[in-house]
Amino acid sequence: LCRTTPNIGPFLEPIEQAITKSFLPALFHVDSIDVALREVFSHPIKLAGLNILNPTVQAGFSYDTSLLATETLVDCLLHHEELDLQDHHIEISKARLECHKKITQLHSDLLNRFAAASNPEIQHRIDRAKSGGSW
Repeated sequence: LCRTTPNIGPFLEPIEQAITKSFLPALFHVDSIDVALREVFSHPIKLAGLNILNPTVQAGFSYDTSLLATETLVDCLLHHEELDLQDHHIEISKARLECHKKITQLHSDLLNRFAAASNPEIQHRIDRAKSGGSW
């Protein structure tokens, strides 16, 4: 759904609320998860997170990646041309790489902002988690 429907992110808010208000608190045996910690949990493991994605944010990236990855295929279909599979695979690889770079940069910026607002102990934990993948 996220790969084929533009602007679907806001409609996934109930899923994000279930993750934030029910799943994560149950997983960690706590009453609630604050917004900053939820953001950290969405980061990839290599950026001190748990890779529990926020579907409202991820949806846009998924759609954009699919749009880029299928550009060659769509052009061939529209113009009744033969598909060059090699070109198509190159498009897919480029799209994935571009999306990965954008997501990584977003998570890196968010983590740096979180770390800057944290105490030295938390900053140390973040640095350790980035290097070892665990808190």
